[in-house]
Amino acid sequence: MRGVFPTDMEFYCVMIDDEMAADLLQYNVVPVAGKNATNRKPSKVKINEYAHKMQTDEWYLNPQPLIFTERNGRGVIEQGDGQQRLMALREVCKQRPGFAAPFVVCINAPLMAKMVVDQGKTRALADWLRMNGEAMAAPLSFAVKMLYCFKELQPYVSIATWRGTKLTPTQQDEYLAKHPSLRQALQIARDTRMLINPYVGAVLWYLMREEYGAFKATEFMTGLSTGANLQIEDPRLVLRNYLSKMKLDGYPWDGFEQLGLLITAVNAWLRKSERYKAGSAYKKTDKNFPKLTLKKDLPEELFTQEGLVSHTLDEMESAGNR
Repeated sequence: MRGVFPTDMEFYCVMIDDEMAADLLQYNVVPVAGKNATNRKPSKVKINEYAHKMQTDEWYLNPQPLIFTERNGRGVIEQGDGQQRLMALREVCKQRPGFAAPFVVCINAPLMAKMVVDQGKTRALADWLRMNGEAMAAPLSFAVKMLYCFKELQPYVSIATWRGTKLTPTQQDEYLAKHPSLRQALQIARDTRMLINPYVGAVLWYLMREEYGAFKATEFMTGLSTGANLQIEDPRLVLRNYLSKMKLDGYPWDGFEQLGLLITAVNAWLRKSERYKAGSAYKKTDKNFPKLTLKKDLPEELFTQEGLVSHTLDEMESAGNR
């Protein structure tokens, strides 16, 4: 037959019972922060769905195999697909001891097979980060995509174009490896999560740190999160009040729209503008996406140690006079 080629993969039709399912699941490692996994987080909904089919004798042999890979670099076999089906079988066996169901089992599958297989539930990019032991996988995945769009997809076309961008798991891993401080940025952005999406705050802090340094980036985020010791015309306080109002109004923020608005506030804050109007600063339909003012175009004293101390004292004095 044309196109046939040899492979080390082997396929078997097997009746699997509770004991065998338990043995096979030993090759499966679910995501835990700080620990590599072999599979995504199992879905309780999907497990219950499979279990119901088995309990009602609607489960039939099908060619979608339970996949077990060749040994990895540590000499360990990984389960690449099928954890939810085996977990469902074990649930059924609690009610029906001795129950067994037919499955196709594949062994010696390539390690990268788990990157392309799917059983009922599409793997999101965050699933791959969880499988690599990442904490806060979902916001981290969103932050990687947002930073990628902002930095790499230029010239800007539209938010819709950025939103529709799809990274592969490999692209995501490679981009995160180039920008590892996004993890730290997410931790810092947690303090503003009542006002803005954490991944948006993470990307903003990362971009500010890259251009102005960590102190200036954190100074902006702290002022935004607390509103303490800020003059009424301070763009951070203006933005904070605006975001609070929009939240009460139930405005459905788009992440990129929120990032654009935040950048306008940063620029106004660095220029010490007293006329910043958050409501008209940026709209998601605007044809140009805001960019941070370059450090070289701002007064040098904003970033010197003496200037930083002076700025802090000015804020404290202003607060004391109110």
